[in-house]
Amino acid sequence: MGHIGTPGGDFSSFSGIIEGDETICRKCMSHEETINAVRGFADKLSEEEASTGNYTCSRCNKVIK
Repeated sequence: MGHIGTPGGDFSSFSGIIEGDETICRKCMSHEETINAVRGFADKLSEEEASTGNYTCSRCNKVIK
């Protein structure tokens, strides 16, 4: 049984997020962006999607893996 505010996701289940026109890796995500992703309010970039190598972080310019 969950409580209000209990994250419904797993912190390790995604490699980054897609926020508008930006793709953001886990290392560059703010605390708020991480919480929104875990709660399902942000478009997560799955590990499978990241493994294609087609995504680059808009903030640090590194390929998201």
